[in-house]
Amino acid sequence: MKKERKKMSLSSKILIGLGLGVVVGLFFGEKCAWMSHVGYAFIKIMQMTILPYITISMIKGLGSLSLDQAKNLAIRGGVVVIALWALAIALLLCVPLVFPELKNAHFFQASSVTMPAAVNYYDLYIPSNPFHSLAISAVPAVVIFSMALGVALITIEPKKHLMNNLVTLNDAISKITKKLVSLSPVGVFAITANAAGTISPDELQRLQVFIITYVVSCLLLTFVILPALISAITGYKYKDILMCIKDPLIAAFTLNNLFIVLPMLAESSKKIMEMNGRLNDTNEELADIIIPISFNFPNLAKVMSLLFVLFAGWFVNSEVPITSYPSFAISGLLSSFGAKSLTIPFLLNSYEIPEDMYQLFMLAGIVTGRFGILLASVHLVSLTLISIRFMTEGFKITPMQLFKANIPALLMTLLAFVGMKFYFAATIKNVEDKREVLSRLKVVNKVDHKVYTEIPDLEKNTTKDLKTRVMERGIIRIGYRKSNLPFTYLNNAGEVQGFDIQYAHELARNMNCKIAFIPFERDNMAALLADGTIDIATSGLPFSPSLLNEVRFSEPVMTVNLALITKDHMKKELSSKENRLNNVYKIAVLDDNPFVEIIKERAPHLKLEFINSDKEYFTEKNDFDALLISAEAGSAWTLYHPGYSVVIPRPSVFRYGLAAAVAERDADFLSYLNQWLKVKEINGFEEKNYDYWILGKGAEIAKKRWCIGSDVLKLW
Repeated sequence: MKKERKKMSLSSKILIGLGLGVVVGLFFGEKCAWMSHVGYAFIKIMQMTILPYITISMIKGLGSLSLDQAKNLAIRGGVVVIALWALAIALLLCVPLVFPELKNAHFFQASSVTMPAAVNYYDLYIPSNPFHSLAISAVPAVVIFSMALGVALITIEPKKHLMNNLVTLNDAISKITKKLVSLSPVGVFAITANAAGTISPDELQRLQVFIITYVVSCLLLTFVILPALISAITGYKYKDILMCIKDPLIAAFTLNNLFIVLPMLAESSKKIMEMNGRLNDTNEELADIIIPISFNFPNLAKVMSLLFVLFAGWFVNSEVPITSYPSFAISGLLSSFGAKSLTIPFLLNSYEIPEDMYQLFMLAGIVTGRFGILLASVHLVSLTLISIRFMTEGFKITPMQLFKANIPALLMTLLAFVGMKFYFAATIKNVEDKREVLSRLKVVNKVDHKVYTEIPDLEKNTTKDLKTRVMERGIIRIGYRKSNLPFTYLNNAGEVQGFDIQYAHELARNMNCKIAFIPFERDNMAALLADGTIDIATSGLPFSPSLLNEVRFSEPVMTVNLALITKDHMKKELSSKENRLNNVYKIAVLDDNPFVEIIKERAPHLKLEFINSDKEYFTEKNDFDALLISAEAGSAWTLYHPGYSVVIPRPSVFRYGLAAAVAERDADFLSYLNQWLKVKEINGFEEKNYDYWILGKGAEIAKKRWCIGSDVLKLW
């Protein structure tokens, strides 16, 4: 008799798809980028039945309960939810103990001076139009509507036929879901191939501290802490728990979507109870209710994602202080009721961490998201099993018994933390030197020019207008400051570089002339313009009321944001508006800052002391608490001095314009110059120059993604 071949399980097929995806991604590299469209379409198809499943399951489940059962679920289930949150937050706040010491600096980040978009909590949580909520996938609003309808049905007697119809609909949706899940190996293959082929090893290296700590924490909770907790409270065997949740965990990990596996998690919870002889109609109904309801509360993966805020603070050398941990935990938990795309930027902004760090969170999500889905899945199963036990049989274990039962889990957690601490100490550099990155920025498309490091003795013919003088001599004299990052600065090779210098070369090309770069200081700029030594002064010059009687400014070349530079340990203190308004600080000020008089008026207690250049502030002998400067310039200086940080005074962000200056007699030239600047704005030069010099987008070296086919076998 022919032996019947054993059918391959879905989890085995998914693992094969995952493995093939990794192989194909590593072989073809960036050529797999198009597969992201296949993966996206697959995820969309898989989401088709989720909102209907949640809606129908909750209405059916709650409507089938008695009033006493509903109260029991609300009270005892709520206690379990809060206890699990507390467990995750306790672990979360311990993770920063493994972070190594690190000093770092960044180019200016535009989001550091912008406020996050306001969240419309009315649309998110209030189902004023349930059909609209369904259409925009406002899951919390859909859940509230479903709960309200389900609760209303509790006290209505003639509902048998409706309940039967809902059961039939639920079965139909489950049948569709099972058919769609059978396509998982194909979707997993496409998603994995795209990720393996496009993510950069350098990007992973930068994020390893967050990725490793998050992944280890999720694995500990998923496979050690939560199963041990379930086993200790319910008496279910640890082995049985893991065996029953294996398939949904594999599916959740590879598909990276919790929505899709909700029905599978409900079935796994029922299977665990069935194996232990505890599955009955009541427990089955509770499982169908608890999972869709609890899905809309922050799961432990969402809670653990708050770790990124602590990591980001460490990364930019602006740690969330331990004294703020209680408020951080509360605000983080409450904000977790929304999407992570809202929660993380909100918290970054709340703790004065550049919001652009959220891009790293999204990048890390390629790896961490899958482990988070594992944790979220086990969270739902844990909540379901513990709540059902609590509701039907009571809590029959003492705190001491619970502690003893979880001693192995605590020891494994401690060992994992010690291992991470030693690993990071050995592999993470203490200081990241950004000077080399800054040195990569170079002026391009140069015209012929000469750089003077001292003021030369030149012909000073001021009887003719500026444009005529330039055309006759064939040279335009551009005044620059030697050390005014990132606008103009003289590098070690004797080259003048910077944001304004690129403009100077573009202007000279348009005027078909050469350039003579002549240095000036703040106190002699007006005189050099007046006697014709320089034609135009350009070096990130603020509109200064005190100079309007001596020079004329062009239209703004760019707008910058008022900020302070201070030593790292002072950043948190100076970030507080209350401290700035009440404490006495000694602030270094450059004499052309347009906000000096306003600051003297609003905060007379501050001690303002003028200095001649930014560079003076960074000497060892200075006793200043901060330097008043623009955020854009301050960020560039911190690249050279990683021990300093930029503080943006809030809640209001003050802005001012930077421009070029000419002598008062040459005011007619400004008409030409301003029109030329407008043309540069329209044709995109202004934006490109800003991205390059201020945001540092030109400093990164683009590396081709390594792959086997190209770099090993040389097939293309």
